[in-house]
Amino acid sequence: LAYGQGHYVATSDVVNSWFMDVTEWKALNKFANDFPSATMYRDLIDTMLAYGYESDNLSKAGWAMSTSSNNTFTNHACHDDEKNTGPALRVYHDENGNEPGFLPPLQRRPEITGIITMALLDIKAGDEIKMDYRDFRTDMQHHPNFEDFLSNSVCKEKNGFVPVENKKPSHIEF
Repeated sequence: LAYGQGHYVATSDVVNSWFMDVTEWKALNKFANDFPSATMYRDLIDTMLAYGYESDNLSKAGWAMSTSSNNTFTNHACHDDEKNTGPALRVYHDENGNEPGFLPPLQRRPEITGIITMALLDIKAGDEIKMDYRDFRTDMQHHPNFEDFLSNSVCKEKNGFVPVENKKPSHIEF
């Protein structure tokens, strides 16, 4: 197995993410709106909206995007039965479903809680890794364009999928 059910998937991804806090995100959007001829800034926003995720945890709020990590190669699961990874919610709760309270490792590295994923099923080497990209948004009602992007561009037109290669990734130990 590459990842057994319940195991974390690529915990080193946090070092390969790009993060913009809320202030930077608002400033970027204002600049792009004030100067529409600066199209690369709009492209940057569109890229973050398509491939990034909202991060709002343990005093670190904003937008993040995996740049060169396992999450970069995780495709969207268009249907629930395709999901084999998902958010590692147990980071926030103990085995009884209770919030554990103050946890020094999480307080020191709050960004870990926003991007770490967990295998929902056993994943073998060569399997396509998929998760529901809706998990990247804290409230989908605030992002109707993202829902449209997923339904049409990704699921219907198959844009943006990473091809599956049957070879052992160099960063996974078996």
